[in-house]
Amino acid sequence: MANKFILSGGITRAFGNLLGDGHGAKYAELAELNWDKKTIRTLIKYKTPSEYAADILPSIYFTSASIVEDKLFVGSTTQVFVYSYPSIQLVAEINHPWFNDVHHVTYINGIIYVASTGIDAILGFTIKGELVSQCHVSNPNPWYRRSSELDYRKIASTKPHDNHPNFIFELDGNIWATRFEQKDAVNTTDLTETITIGVERVHDGYIDSGSIFFTTVNGHIVEVDCTTRMVINDHDINKIDDRSAPLGWCRGLCVKGNIAYVAFSKLRSTKIEQNLRWIKSVAKGNSQFSEALPARICKIDLGRSQLLDEFILPDSHMSIIFSVLQA
Repeated sequence: MANKFILSGGITRAFGNLLGDGHGAKYAELAELNWDKKTIRTLIKYKTPSEYAADILPSIYFTSASIVEDKLFVGSTTQVFVYSYPSIQLVAEINHPWFNDVHHVTYINGIIYVASTGIDAILGFTIKGELVSQCHVSNPNPWYRRSSELDYRKIASTKPHDNHPNFIFELDGNIWATRFEQKDAVNTTDLTETITIGVERVHDGYIDSGSIFFTTVNGHIVEVDCTTRMVINDHDINKIDDRSAPLGWCRGLCVKGNIAYVAFSKLRSTKIEQNLRWIKSVAKGNSQFSEALPARICKIDLGRSQLLDEFILPDSHMSIIFSVLQA
């Protein structure tokens, strides 16, 4: 059986990030990567309809997705889609005015959970699109800072975000979410209960065999024990990859035993300026201003701390990568 992955992300707009947050990508892309053959094919290339997007050059990309049973759940910046899997036929589409900078969609116990990152909230829906739950990831009042009356799909960016939730998962019957700014994960039913991940700002996750693996944007894979909720391993890809260049923006991953497939988006121009301190810290020698590595999927042996292989995304495909899902 071929080793295949589903990738979600965005095809960038030339110089889009010079326009500021919320304008960087012109198309969303869902693609299948055949790792053994080193080939990639587009499954869906998508542009958001104008009624669900900001009026001027909105950023459009598919964000972190989930495959649950025979369905694939994925969000674009301002929409949520459910596809049959593996046929990739549209089953349901959810549109809601509280969607802004959606970062993750998953399906847990009959509910579609959506990280609406632009409003720092986790929203729950039925397959028919009915809103059944909402919570802010740091305040019991979901609307302590923002108005519930706005259509957030029409706002290009609501940054800065207080928390920036990214990855939703279930632990001990509760719904948890990572918080980018706090470098942790929080129990959305008890906001006092957290898992400290640290290292840097946290993004995606993967649960396997009693552990949760989290990525941080500066290239770490942090392993947390599901029972103790303590960090048990910190795999620093900056030390594993010995090239003297910034690794890129680290998001999605898939873990198979000791092998991790991890996604790196090409570092964008505005990120270079905004995160100059971070770039200096991850570059080697005097190369902190060298060209960032291309968008790619890296295959890493976590047990031996070794980079085994990589797939570089062709220029015609996504350069912003969110999910790496086992197909």
